[in-house]
Amino acid sequence: MKADTILDLLQEAKDYSSIALDLSFYSLIWNDKRAALEVSNVEKIIDKMWRRLLYKIMLAARSPSQARDMVSLGNLGVAFDRISNAAGDIAGIVLQGLSVSQAVKNSLLRGEETVALVKTVKAPKESISISEIEENVSRIDVLLVKRDREYILAPDPSFKVKVGDLLIVRGTLDEIEDLARFLGDEDTVDLVTRIEESEEADPLADLVLETYNLASLMMDLAFHSVFNLDKTAAVEIVNMEEDLDQMYVDLLATSYKEYRDKPEYGPAIAILAKSLESLGDAAKLLAMTVLEGSVHFIVEEAGEESRETVIRVQYTNGEKPLEELSLSDMGGLVLAVYRSRKWIPLPPETFLLKEGDELLVKFYILTDEAEDKIYKELRSKSLIPLED
Repeated sequence: MKADTILDLLQEAKDYSSIALDLSFYSLIWNDKRAALEVSNVEKIIDKMWRRLLYKIMLAARSPSQARDMVSLGNLGVAFDRISNAAGDIAGIVLQGLSVSQAVKNSLLRGEETVALVKTVKAPKESISISEIEENVSRIDVLLVKRDREYILAPDPSFKVKVGDLLIVRGTLDEIEDLARFLGDEDTVDLVTRIEESEEADPLADLVLETYNLASLMMDLAFHSVFNLDKTAAVEIVNMEEDLDQMYVDLLATSYKEYRDKPEYGPAIAILAKSLESLGDAAKLLAMTVLEGSVHFIVEEAGEESRETVIRVQYTNGEKPLEELSLSDMGGLVLAVYRSRKWIPLPPETFLLKEGDELLVKFYILTDEAEDKIYKELRSKSLIPLED
């Protein structure tokens, strides 16, 4: 952890909290205690960052006006802390020996990509660079490397991975399996190749997925909103928060009703539901910061330099199924489509785009060169960035 300035702390806290959250769901789906323990470790790092950020904010405020300007920085720190706490609670489900049903796990697996933990058990040579790994495993993103007790966030392509290193990566299940085989991690291979069919339907599966999708969309919208001063998105977040609160109540009520004879699932669902509701609270906090007009310029800088980028674009060329744009081939994930003053979260590939639709597309780990290329490709697909 090398963050020294407020900007450094904001950037690293955002990246660490995002990784912790994704990894917590991976640990829940696969019942992977190794991944759950890493979530707990990352949560401790974010807690330390939050304390350091608070200390620096207090020192930086030399007048009442400056103190007001620092409120948004504090709100961002609180949001990161809430996200990491939610991730820690989800990982805690696994560490406490609790579980959700296989049907719920399968519902959460519907996404195209996931974050996973892969251990370097072997390598073709003494050490191998990130770029060499990516040459052997297509489109895998190495988000973090843990070596002994040190965490290396967003390692450079030239960074050398050694036997014993833990890698937190993002990719499809097939890509993660390929990487695990390449590095000799048979434990992870066993996990991702063992997708079980649920033996019975679970009435909570769809509701859990719907709640997860809404909470995830709110978080992505919140960061987009605060880093781009998008008040339209902020208003939508506030509206969505009421829906998320109702889903939280529905999850609890349904679990009490359906799990009377399955007490092994009830506590896990209660923890998961509360964690998702907490994510909505964090998103609303950021949205209100934007609506109150108190976003510090450092927040915008942190967004510009973050490894995770959300781009808002407008489609301008008739009607076309989303799959024909091949955004996933560019490493993009369509978070939502905005049409007729309504957000449609995580649209399927068959979704028919109409002229004038706005899309929120998330990309990971962008260098300046890669970002320029992505903007160029978006325009070639009749997707005009609205930040231009």
